[in-house]
Amino acid sequence: SFLNIPRDNAYRHALIAGEDHVIETDDFSGCELRILADLSGEPTWIQAFLKNEDVHCTVASALYGVPVTKKNENAKLRTPAKNLNFGLAYGMGPGKLCDDLNGAGFHITFKEAKDLYYNYVSTYRYAIGFLRGSGKLAVEQGYLANVNGRRRYWELPDPRDTARYPDGMQTQAYKARIAQIEREGGNFVVQSVNADMTKNSMISIRKYKKKHGIRTEIMNQIYDELVTRTHKDDSASFTEVKRKIMIAEANRSLSAVQMGVDGHVGPCWHKD
Repeated sequence: SFLNIPRDNAYRHALIAGEDHVIETDDFSGCELRILADLSGEPTWIQAFLKNEDVHCTVASALYGVPVTKKNENAKLRTPAKNLNFGLAYGMGPGKLCDDLNGAGFHITFKEAKDLYYNYVSTYRYAIGFLRGSGKLAVEQGYLANVNGRRRYWELPDPRDTARYPDGMQTQAYKARIAQIEREGGNFVVQSVNADMTKNSMISIRKYKKKHGIRTEIMNQIYDELVTRTHKDDSASFTEVKRKIMIAEANRSLSAVQMGVDGHVGPCWHKD
């Protein structure tokens, strides 16, 4: 499975295009955050994406009160902001944030992680409120539907099941299951849209290939990354079309934010 191949290009470069072909690696830029910004109406993120800013730097600047870019003296502060941006959609708490940052070499105490976490939660109320509200709705309904109509159902715990939950809703196992559904609900409303964008892009790319006789094939798909192997004589025009297709399919699910695509073309599988 390509999912099990490390992200390190030392491994990816083992997959080569072969004679007369190139490999095009394209993925949606900041896909999850763009989706969350759009669905939640988080104003700071929407403005950052509209201005084509690095959202992790924008968040870091707001949390720490200093200008942060990828290259200035405060660049390291982008790391905790990035962890928070991606981790909150998976239900990350202060403890996990502390562990992740220390594991990445960013030395931080639990109190510092906790303060940073709650500063983030209070600053980005729209995004956090949307994720938490979606999680609670999943528990109330037993299912959620994303903006495209895709549904996911959950088997809700029954407090009357005394064999599994002897103290009803007060049982620790019952509370843990509810918390799990809430985390999965918040994650679903973002990740499912990501999956819709990617799958619709693959369908449209295949249709374009067949209609125009493009000598290309989809090698693999990893989350929102689409890797194609194309004859070098067809690549120049196809690469541009492929990225336009991906952006167009993504934008069908978005209203306030436009999608971007990052890509690389070369003799092997490569991630910038």
